[in-house]
Amino acid sequence: MTEIIFALGAGARVIAVDSTSRFPTLVEALPRIGYMHALASEELIALVPDLLLMSEEAGPPQAVAVLRAACAPIRVVPDRPSADGERAKILAVAEALGLDRAPLAAAMRADWAALDAPIGSQRPRRAIFILSASRGAPLVSGEGTHADAMLRAAGATNVIGGFTGYAQQGMANLIAAGSRLRTKPV
Repeated sequence: MTEIIFALGAGARVIAVDSTSRFPTLVEALPRIGYMHALASEELIALVPDLLLMSEEAGPPQAVAVLRAACAPIRVVPDRPSADGERAKILAVAEALGLDRAPLAAAMRADWAALDAPIGSQRPRRAIFILSASRGAPLVSGEGTHADAMLRAAGATNVIGGFTGYAQQGMANLIAAGSRLRTKPV
């Protein structure tokens, strides 16, 4: 969502971001108000925002309730893992900020079309998206996630399926899935 606000030319209105916002690099200097699933409501209230844009995934519910009671208006922005979902997000953010959404939505649509053409001519690939492997069992992407949508957009099939969201997978599961993959060192 942060990238959308900046792409719409409204980056100067951003006063804080959650820990997942890393781009554009200007946001590195802004206050961090926690992870989107673990928002710090007291820190947000202290910033005295005039509008809060939140993913529908934001939480915990208690923090959102505190923000609704004590803070500026909240606009909940849809967060669906697909090209159509990204367009809906652009439209919702632009509407909340009172900005023209058409140029950015059209540019994104053109970018997706430009990417889809060469991908459609490639043979299908099988892939795994590993979000983290630093603590314990690797955390991998299942179905219905942005990572799964990214794999599909790149013409790949997510070989780790059967669950929605992210989950830790034991090495035996990854080895079994990996035995069906060709790997390339990076």
